[in-house]
Amino acid sequence: MWDHFGAAGKLAHGSYQFTFHTRGTAGQFVEFELGDDWRVVSREARFPLSEQWQEHTLLFEAKPTTRDVTTLRFRLTRNTKGTFDLSNMRLKMLR
Repeated sequence: MWDHFGAAGKLAHGSYQFTFHTRGTAGQFVEFELGDDWRVVSREARFPLSEQWQEHTLLFEAKPTTRDVTTLRFRLTRNTKGTFDLSNMRLKMLR
């Protein structure tokens, strides 16, 4: 299971800060990755889920390797079952 949202096209090369809230099945993890449309560009982080909303902040580098639309994706780890909610997403370019 995965959830994604795209930037309004291709992210410019640079450093970004991404802040978001998650909740879900306690004991499960969600992975965050960057994609180029359907293709995985990089796996950036893994975050634990809990029943209460938790804020996470991630710093990542967008490289000029994407060809199409930059996609920010969240994926439950393989072979897991449970819930995953995402809210309050804020993406900010640092440089």
